[in-house]
Amino acid sequence: MDSPATVNSLKPRQIVCLETTGDRLFAEVIEIITPRKMCWARPLVLCRRSIDDEREWADLLDLRATVDLLLPVHWFRPAWDHELLPLLGEVLAQENAQELSAILSVKSQLNRFIEATCRNRANQPPLDLQA
Repeated sequence: MDSPATVNSLKPRQIVCLETTGDRLFAEVIEIITPRKMCWARPLVLCRRSIDDEREWADLLDLRATVDLLLPVHWFRPAWDHELLPLLGEVLAQENAQELSAILSVKSQLNRFIEATCRNRANQPPLDLQA
């Protein structure tokens, strides 16, 4: 796994990844709040691992209609083009007019992902990032 980001390593409009228990959230950096070492990010895609085959994604969720996030910078890492571009292509290929219930379901799944991430990260000591 790549090393966590620092305040100076991320830039606005950059695509980043937040990984928890094998699931991945890809987001666009909107702004870095340097004094607080926080990242304002706009979610793009949430990929949930398949239980049967860890090389496959069970769910691929379009999060572009959800809320922005404000999370610690060191939770993110820069995303690689080769991991994101195929996913965005798939999301765009599936794109239809989503019903309200589908959007609410996606927002609910994003909320569960963030809650799981916070629970997992709460048990880890904070990183001292002098950047």
